[in-house]
Order: sequence, then C-alpha cells, then structure tokens
Amino acid sequence: MNSVNNIELRKEVEKKIDEIGEFYYENKAVILTETDLQCILYNKLLEIKSLSRLERTNNEEDIKTHYVHTEVSWFDNYRKLTMKPDISLINPSKITIESGSKIKMPAKGFYFLEGGIIFELKFNRYKNDKRFLLSIKKDFDKFTNLLAENPEIFCYFVVFSKTDNMSDEFKDFLEKNEMGSNHKMIYKTGHITI
Repeated sequence: MNSVNNIELRKEVEKKIDEIGEFYYENKAVILTETDLQCILYNKLLEIKSLSRLERTNNEEDIKTHYVHTEVSWFDNYRKLTMKPDISLINPSKITIESGSKIKMPAKGFYFLEGGIIFELKFNRYKNDKRFLLSIKKDFDKFTNLLAENPEIFCYFVVFSKTDNMSDEFKDFLEKNEMGSNHKMIYKTGHITI
C-alpha cells in the first residue's frame, strides 16, 4: 500500500484525529501532555485494520510488523538521522532489520526504503503564547524542508490546545499553513477557560 497517495487511508486517519478531538473536548483532562496525545493517537491508528495487520518485512526471515511506529528517526536532507516525528506510518515490506542485507544498517538498527506518513504532534497546556507559536514554527520549518526534498512523505501537523484563546498571529499561522501538497495541519481544542 502506498500510504502517501492513499486518499481513503488519509480520510480514515483524519477521522481518528477528529474522534480524539471530540473525546478531548468531552474529557478535558484526558490529555495532559504531548505524550498522552501520542499514545492516544497511536492506539487510534491501530484501530484502522489496514495499519494494524501484521505484514512481512523486507528480510530474508519471515519477520512481520504493522505500519504504526513511534519516534522513528528519518534521514534529513544531509543523510543524517536528525528527523524524529512523533509517529510514522511505514509500509512493512519496506523495512529491513537484518544487518546482513545489501544496505549498510544505520545506527538505529533498521532501515526503510520509502516514505510514508509522519505525524508531528504539539500540545499546548497554556494560552497560545509566543513561545508555543515559535516552537510550532520551528518544527514546521524543519519538517517542511524535509518534505520539499521528499515528495514520498506526507506529514500531519496535529496541534491540540487546552484553550481556544489564540493570538491573531497564531490564527494566521494555522490558516496560512493548513494544507500543502504534502502536509496538513489539524487543530483541536478542549475549549478550557484559563
């Protein structure tokens, strides 16, 4: 499955993010940290049958995995392992974990040969202040540079916030960067008054 161009899969993914947004709105203390959001999204993605089924990897042995992984290092434009999105969807048939393969195994202990879908998550516990906006902009710039060189990657920037009190600058940033050719920004809030 080519996950990047699979519109149906992306619709399913976005439906799961919407479900998390509704759950968070109804249960405002369920997400206290970005890691909470990561764990909930990981579990929701595994509810998608095409992502959770075990498939054979690109190894000589019969080694299997599913599509959903966390904290996987990706090569940047300089072939360094500096990019680490929160969640990655990678086709199992493109993953190699055996060191005897034709490809030199990087330090991370596995290799994958094609892009996929990545998720960069941000959670704002406070009002949408300048520091939070700068953090999002920094990650957005870092990942959009990667995407510019790698059209086989699609990125979801998923931003959850406790409050919906946002500055005009933050609103402008979200609106300006909501959708690109290989990224989509999704914003959800708990609507908590701070």
